[in-house]
Amino acid sequence: ELRKLGFVLTINTNGTLIDEEWADFSAKSKPRRINITLYGASRESYGDLCGYPQGFDWVTNAVRMLRQRKVDVKLSTSVTPENVRDLEKMFAIARELEVPMGVDTYMMPAERERSLPFDMQSRLSPEDAARARVRSFFLLSALTRLPSFLVYPVFSTGTIILVMLVS
Repeated sequence: ELRKLGFVLTINTNGTLIDEEWADFSAKSKPRRINITLYGASRESYGDLCGYPQGFDWVTNAVRMLRQRKVDVKLSTSVTPENVRDLEKMFAIARELEVPMGVDTYMMPAERERSLPFDMQSRLSPEDAARARVRSFFLLSALTRLPSFLVYPVFSTGTIILVMLVS
């Protein structure tokens, strides 16, 4: 109904509840895109950051099911101290699954963390965030298989957005 009114539907999800039934529904309803957050590149990383290691398997399986049904999927990650070590592997997963990848190096502190000292929050220091942004730029270039001089990252609230320079 919303599409008939001119709405463009995009779904943001952690992907853990997407099963065959939801993948079929998505293929039938054709949202513009489903953005799925990837919190790490392994069960260990998901356990460290989210508390449920099986989430990694659920998310990668969800992406595969959606891609098999020709649903447009994009992976996104928020880089934290718990998953920064996985950055290269997360880009490799995106490449393997043949989906674009977005990276955000800034996170608002969770409500439960706001009264804690900075070093006890799940956020990168400004210096580590800057390093992660630079790494992401080169990883994004490799993911898109374009020469780095054709990929220009636009930093907006910590998010890297791919802008291709066309002459």
